[in-house]
Amino acid sequence: MPLVRLQPLRVGQNTCLMRGDAYRAFCNKVKEFQPDALLRAVAKTSAVRIMDRSRFHRVFSQYFRHGEFALPDFILAEIVKATLCIEDKPYYKRAKIPTDRNLSYLHHLYLEVDAETKFEEREDIDTFFLRSSALQFPSQGGLWQLIPRTLLLHSTTTAVTGRNFDVSRRFEEALGIPLASYTFLGASLFALAIAANDGVLHLDQLHLFDLPEHDSRVVEKFLTLVSTDQEGFLRLCLERCDPQPGLEVYDYNPLIARPVVRLSTGQYSLPVPRLLIERVTSGVYYDLASSFGNEFLTYLGHAYQRYIGRLLSGIPNLTVLSEEEYGPRKSRRLSPDWILTSGSRAVLLECKTKKLRLGSRLPQFREQFQEDVQAGIATAVRQLRRSVDDIRRRQVFPSLGEADLLPLVVTLDHAYMLNGNMIRRIVDGELKAEGLESLDYQVASTEEIESLAGARDGRLLLDVLWAKARATDSREFDLATAIQKTDGFENHPLLRSTYLAFLDKVRLTPETK
Repeated sequence: MPLVRLQPLRVGQNTCLMRGDAYRAFCNKVKEFQPDALLRAVAKTSAVRIMDRSRFHRVFSQYFRHGEFALPDFILAEIVKATLCIEDKPYYKRAKIPTDRNLSYLHHLYLEVDAETKFEEREDIDTFFLRSSALQFPSQGGLWQLIPRTLLLHSTTTAVTGRNFDVSRRFEEALGIPLASYTFLGASLFALAIAANDGVLHLDQLHLFDLPEHDSRVVEKFLTLVSTDQEGFLRLCLERCDPQPGLEVYDYNPLIARPVVRLSTGQYSLPVPRLLIERVTSGVYYDLASSFGNEFLTYLGHAYQRYIGRLLSGIPNLTVLSEEEYGPRKSRRLSPDWILTSGSRAVLLECKTKKLRLGSRLPQFREQFQEDVQAGIATAVRQLRRSVDDIRRRQVFPSLGEADLLPLVVTLDHAYMLNGNMIRRIVDGELKAEGLESLDYQVASTEEIESLAGARDGRLLLDVLWAKARATDSREFDLATAIQKTDGFENHPLLRSTYLAFLDKVRLTPETK
């Protein structure tokens, strides 16, 4: 088992100690250095964890005390990177896959992040950037939201008046493979790799799915896009990797773009299966943005707004108002993208697809960070500030003039730390520069809205938002913290039905969520 060379390894408040025999056996395997064997071991570890968590914990506990604490996917991805680059990249040495410094550092950054820690205690800007670097790694959450979100965003929301962008056709134009084939083939290979608990792609079994997407030419094209061998992996790594001391966590891992690795035997391995699902779902964003730039991004902004509205519509005891144009003919304005109302309360939603760039997460590029905040969250808050003022003056939605208003920015990016004081200071500065008063707002991510939209009652949804926004000890946390502590939320029916139809087509089982 390709476990790390650590004694001990801290995981949160617990310590995992690798037992002597296992530690010596692993060191011997490292000295022999058999890349195929190590990659297979990583793949098996990941596949077993997805398909049979109880079995994984039993296996894991044979090698570690506190075996219930599994190595997360991004750690396994780093082990793969070390394995494939071990001879040629000075950062990794033969007997260190990887070093205790590397992984202790990663574990400290990611596994000891505590949502309850007050932001006032983390004023150091370097700490902010390092901790927020979690956005550079795939999430550890389930697959069930990611897959239907991608399918819904890029198929059923294309008919945006005046903003049409045929995602499937343009994707095939750019990458040479239909988008449906790309997504479903990726999921089928994922299913094959984990079904046997070995992480190897058994291409000869693709006929079991009986899908047109599995034509041999399409499969060949797909593997060209998502796979590489050890030499190609190293080349990609050397082209993109140049971490500064202390910032190794930002070091590019080609496994995110090329999650399939061709072994020396000619077989294909899927060392971290979830990365393939990430590649054929959320990775579509980067493919299209790279190929079509602002044309795609403009379309996506409108499609994303419509997607959020679809999720929030139909919740009992909640009225959803759509965007309206208002004001004098020569200075027309738009109201918030969506307004949620129940009783005397109303939530004003502004949707933003602007993402933080990689440079925005590096301390040496603080100006880029400020630019991204100004172009994204600050722009949304400025729009919300004007909307609040106009509603109070009854220039739009006069019935809400006396309502209790809560401004909410919804971001395509993960909202971790986006409610923090560092960003609020930039936003306040932008408002002040335009002669506007500060605004008490909240930020929520797509994942959080998808969870929030699963409320059985709209009043509960508003209760959670109001409690978080008004509590001085939690207003700067992410919304997920508040949702997880509240009963009454279920999987959204639209997302659930889309996902179950997808499972049926690729013959995945619910256990793979």
